Amino acid sequence: MSFERTSEGLSNSHLFYSVDFVVYVEGKYEENDSGLVSHDQYFWRSVAEAVMPDITFKFISRGSKTALLPIAADVASERVLNTLVALDRDYDFECNEFIDHPKVIYTYGYSWENDVWCSDAIMHLVGELYLGDSMPPESVGDMLKCISDFCRNARRVARINLAAKQNGLEHVVQSSQMRGLVDLSGNRLPRFNLGCFRSVVLNSNVERPIKVLSNSDITDEHIQGHLLAFFGYHFVCRSLSLLGYKGGICVDYLSTLAINFMKDYLRRVQSVRMVYYRDSFAAAVV
Repeated sequence: MSFERTSEGLSNSHLFYSVDFVVYVEGKYEENDSGLVSHDQYFWRSVAEAVMPDITFKFISRGSKTALLPIAADVASERVLNTLVALDRDYDFECNEFIDHPKVIYTYGYSWENDVWCSDAIMHLVGELYLGDSMPPESVGDMLKCISDFCRNARRVARINLAAKQNGLEHVVQSSQMRGLVDLSGNRLPRFNLGCFRSVVLNSNVERPIKVLSNSDITDEHIQGHLLAFFGYHFVCRSLSLLGYKGGICVDYLSTLAINFMKDYLRRVQSVRMVYYRDSFAAAVV
């Protein structure tokens, strides 16, 4: 829109939408009648409704993180008012590349998918969609072990990509290679494809050895979100199939259910994530 072309226009856009703040987020850049065009947008709206229900926001997707950084810089310099920018954390904090301003908010983990496709959410979705009376205890145990094993191996991907980033490199395992790290073969739960990971690292043209510069512990929050999301979706579908469910499940529908679970969880549970997002939005709207 034309009023977004200047700092003054951005500062006054909240008046056009009749809200307290406009929030620019990542996600595909297009318009439709509902105003909701990306899961990034739906995620941030859900978080705000859970932790800051008395403040009104208009959430607008504006493409990639790179496209949002100029707006974030204007917000941080206070040339733009009444505006927030919400970004995926990626490895910005570990690499000291983050924008330190209360009106520039980051996800708690690597990206919004880390909140939405955590172990609790994945198991909740299986339980919600399971049509039987109760899941067999042995199946539950197998599922929890499978998720734990996958995340343990996925943290190895995070460690090597973080090390690359801290050494001025883009990555070792590219985004386009992430899906290959999820082994969907056979009639079993998805597994981490260790062979694919080793092959990707071996064939990478990144000069080695890569020096690990970060002293931070690598946790599930450092795992690339799109890797977690791809695993989580197929894990839910395969789990239900092994439990006797014969239908198909749309990935967008399942993602929406996962975000709704996260929103409900933020409202009900005094978790680390809830405190983080509550405090982040509280500081942003002052």
